Amino acid sequence: ISKFEQGYLQNTAATAAYIKSIEEGRLPGYRGHRMTEEDYLHGRAIEMIMCDFFLDLPALRARFGEPAETMVLAHRRSGREVTPFVTVDADGSMSIAKEGRALARMIARLFDAYETPEARYSQAS
Repeated sequence: ISKFEQGYLQNTAATAAYIKSIEEGRLPGYRGHRMTEEDYLHGRAIEMIMCDFFLDLPALRARFGEPAETMVLAHRRSGREVTPFVTVDADGSMSIAKEGRALARMIARLFDAYETPEARYSQAS
């Protein structure tokens, strides 16, 4: 899988098709995903939670504008927070307490626009 500024491109898995594409001077892409501003917003929010255990709403707002605040407020109103471990600051930022950091993936998943019911039960390997 190749990552570009515009999105992702997955090469064909079939070796013969891959070689043929290269020989013909074409990219061997099989499928891809063009990133939207919403994708970047959700991705950055998830990255903040997973890496920093902190969602910096002012930073998201500075980069993405009003959609950042709308996204965070929608999740807060949904009641899906892990409240014993998440605190919300006056500026809307969210912090995960040290004892709740093992739940960061579960908390970050709330901001995954592509989350499906089937994916909720994926097992770690």
